[in-house]
Amino acid sequence: MTEFDLPEYYAYYNRPVKFVATTDGAMAVWKLSWNTGGWEPAEELVDEIAHDAGGEVSRLTRDQFIDLTERTRAKRRLGNATIGALHETAQAILDQARHDNRPLTDEEQALVKEIFKHTYQMFEATLASHGDPGAGPGAASGGAAELVLAGATGCSLVDESANPADNQPPEATTGPSTGFNTPETIGSLTKADG
Repeated sequence: MTEFDLPEYYAYYNRPVKFVATTDGAMAVWKLSWNTGGWEPAEELVDEIAHDAGGEVSRLTRDQFIDLTERTRAKRRLGNATIGALHETAQAILDQARHDNRPLTDEEQALVKEIFKHTYQMFEATLASHGDPGAGPGAASGGAAELVLAGATGCSLVDESANPADNQPPEATTGPSTGFNTPETIGSLTKADG
């Protein structure tokens, strides 16, 4: 049996997967749900991940794991309006750099990282407050906004008050930006969080 130094974080075919210790000393494995942004049990992946690191499996640091998780949630538009606005701000920064065919500046990189750390904590805190056993440790202490949830363990964090088209993956939507990527908004985010 392979030994793991818990917690461990992976990208499995670009899907975030985490191996964490349970309160009774066992190991739990969770993969990100494409539909809800929550966590699904994934014990079936243990052997494949343990023996395929380097192929379609990559070991991640905690920061890389949070980045991948939040980029995925942002692309799939999972979360309420507050999380969505923060995701949209981060995505606008990433899109602008891609449009300009340049890497992120140090300031942009730091801002995106800080936004994703914040949205990760908000999302995980909401999952924990609704009893999701896969929610990150210590997540319940975060100050999460109220999210619309359906179900207990695979709760949907989709803002059901929004236009249904807004809850589709980005490639399925069209229309103008909502304006969350203005310099004033970005500045207020850093002031409020810093």
